[in-house]
Amino acid sequence: MFIIMEDVFAGMSKESVKAIRALFTEEQKRAGDLVYKSGDSADYFYILDKGHVTLSYGQLASITYVLNQGGEGFGLSSLLRDSAYSATAQCKSPSRIRKVEKDKLEEFLARHPDAARAFFKRLAGTLFQRMIDSHNSLLSAYQGPGVPSYG
Repeated sequence: MFIIMEDVFAGMSKESVKAIRALFTEEQKRAGDLVYKSGDSADYFYILDKGHVTLSYGQLASITYVLNQGGEGFGLSSLLRDSAYSATAQCKSPSRIRKVEKDKLEEFLARHPDAARAFFKRLAGTLFQRMIDSHNSLLSAYQGPGVPSYG
């Protein structure tokens, strides 16, 4: 899943945003380069600056999201769980991305609780809105009579 980082940073002080941005390093990727594969250790969070990156979920059947706007963040598994990426991220054109080690971001947020609270509150709000949009999309696709079953 991806998010617009300006939405998340909106609740933080300018100093905190500047400090977080300083933690990121920049990478240039070619078309076809993998950023990460589903199942890889989720050690980094990424922001797309320029280019096109696809996020593909699933193996037998898949869902693919296209990131093509500067400022889109991806690799949320690194922020929300201590495990592996749930999708494969691949560059579809030459791309410039920024990445931050999850440990460095966690250390910064641990030292700045006001920034952490604002960051995760905005992140949760963004994810909650995505969930509502997904539910509404499912309901609008339902054509049958009665109440839809989700089980």
